[in-house]
Amino acid sequence: GVQTCALPISALTCTPLTQARIAALSEYYGPADTCETFDVRKIGQSTPLAGAANTITVTIQTSASLLGTDSSTVTILGLTNAPNNPSLPLSSVENGGADLFSDGATQGKGALSSGTLTLAVYTGQTVTAGTRYAFSFSITNPTYAQNAGTVTIQASGTAGFASAAMSKIGRASCRERV
Repeated sequence: GVQTCALPISALTCTPLTQARIAALSEYYGPADTCETFDVRKIGQSTPLAGAANTITVTIQTSASLLGTDSSTVTILGLTNAPNNPSLPLSSVENGGADLFSDGATQGKGALSSGTLTLAVYTGQTVTAGTRYAFSFSITNPTYAQNAGTVTIQASGTAGFASAAMSKIGRASCRERV
């Protein structure tokens, strides 16, 4: 027959799934499938002109929350020939998007290196699932024209997000910056 448990609900406790617990469970049970996604993943620019000051705008919305307390990180790859900046200032465009992130130390900044923008979710902040966020940052385009490449986004920490191509918004050009 069917057995039942006589424990009252109040006797049960839930342990939050931190990155350390997920790693421990993955080690025991094997890696879990990554099924979370960026429901919105857009990137745009103010100008594709070579040598010009360019404002890049990023808009995201996640299917799962990412917590700073779990060392969550959002990574944007494919910003080809963007100048390195280990403490790149971010500006909020929608829902305080810039305030969610840090360069690993300072809130409202990201770390740009070799075409990869690393955005650590700032301690005490949460990228809330289903909420649309936007932020921008400024770079100077290279002094030569280049073809637009594929820009991808991924995340790790509270939940894993597989790499996915970002949609480009704004003017299309074969000499786009991103």
